[in-house]
Amino acid sequence: MTANTNRPASSKPPNRREFTRRASSLSGRLSLTTDFSKPWEVKVTNISLTGMLLTGEIPQIPPGPLYVRLDGLDVTIGGFFIMQSEAGLHLKVTLDDLQLAELVTHSELYASLVLGAIPD
Repeated sequence: MTANTNRPASSKPPNRREFTRRASSLSGRLSLTTDFSKPWEVKVTNISLTGMLLTGEIPQIPPGPLYVRLDGLDVTIGGFFIMQSEAGLHLKVTLDDLQLAELVTHSELYASLVLGAIPD
């Protein structure tokens, strides 16, 4: 039992994510700069409205701002480094309304993420 409740202790930590994460087959480029002068090819392993897990041959990335462009879309997705491990690079996404509208218009995955976030 937990100290303050009559419920059994759970070994699974609570889900802190605000939005559902979905598996993805998207690919694109990752850059430290908005001009994408030295990009790395990446696969978006999973995605939500507020984050991404990127995989590929990504070197050690310093903490700070990062930029992603998904293949087939002319939208730069800004974000911030969260952590990097053997699983990949975790990125917190910072989309403004115009970027989100553009992504929803041209990406079925982003459209489904937005629809899934709308309460019943």
